Amino acid sequence: MYQRITTSLLLASACLLMPLQSIAQPLQTVNLGTAAGFAVLAKAAISTVPPSAITGDIGVSPAAQTFITGFSLTTNTGFATSPQVTGKVYAADQTPPTPSNMTTAIADMELAYVDAAGRSNPDFSEFMTGHLGGAILAPGLYKWTSTVDAASSFELRGSANSVWIFQIAGNLDIAGNVIMTLSGGAQASNVFFQVAGAVTFGPSAQMQGNFMTATAVNFGTGATLLGRALAQTQVVLNQNTIVKPTLVGTSIDNGNGQSADRFALMQNFPNPFNPTTVISYQIAQSGTTKLAVYDLLGREVAVLVNGVQSAGAHSVTFDASNLNSGMYVYHLTSGNSRLTGKMTLVK
Repeated sequence: MYQRITTSLLLASACLLMPLQSIAQPLQTVNLGTAAGFAVLAKAAISTVPPSAITGDIGVSPAAQTFITGFSLTTNTGFATSPQVTGKVYAADQTPPTPSNMTTAIADMELAYVDAAGRSNPDFSEFMTGHLGGAILAPGLYKWTSTVDAASSFELRGSANSVWIFQIAGNLDIAGNVIMTLSGGAQASNVFFQVAGAVTFGPSAQMQGNFMTATAVNFGTGATLLGRALAQTQVVLNQNTIVKPTLVGTSIDNGNGQSADRFALMQNFPNPFNPTTVISYQIAQSGTTKLAVYDLLGREVAVLVNGVQSAGAHSVTFDASNLNSGMYVYHLTSGNSRLTGKMTLVK
């Protein structure tokens, strides 16, 4: 049996605390089942102060469609649509087989919560006494017996296959403007917050991961999430952006039984943004890689990456503080492969 090491490294120069990764069997992800198909899933209600922008399905059960408010819904057979949702809107009272499908999704959400809550032998207990602001968090299982908060930005540092599970017995409170950064190729799909209380994102907070709560998820004005809000009561939105994450990588399943593309450029998140955004990408093999940003006149305004990189998933933060509002193009080149994306800066 491997010995578990749960020590931490003090980064004195930056007053940051970064735990060293445990030497143990790799932490397994939490199986979300059919709940993985949703960006927002709740049992009682989903409400929004428009306009919000959600990429992925949303749904409620056992609540009826009338408990999804603020979305200007158009009812179809077995689902509804909304100009704020790039996906479908589901509820327990819609045409079959939607009711039974929603019952399954809610059951899968609850099973995932129980799975995450039941993981034993945490790598890190009461880490930083529940104050995550300024921390760098290595992969592993974390456990707190009280409320956890983040008064300032923090980072999860790992690789494309790294997994984080956070067991929180109280609430999770994220202050306004806090940015949660994933580095080293870490992926939002592999981050799981299991929260016995409520989850609150402050105004303009930027978060990533799967947030599973026994009560509610509350979004402050303009907060963004690359991940899922899975609540056993309600989800409350206020002009928010939520994007359901996908996995990238050569050895990772993308949820439908097929491996993800080995060369890929993701949509930046958040988008629109002000003034920072994260661009994630996957390269097939080690080699010279360039990621640059151009304005609509074709002028290069920033070079984010220009050098040899290893194969796998990468991400970089783009700071557009010195640029004017407008649309920009980001272009990834690696070997003979090229991909382009668009993003919008709004100041």
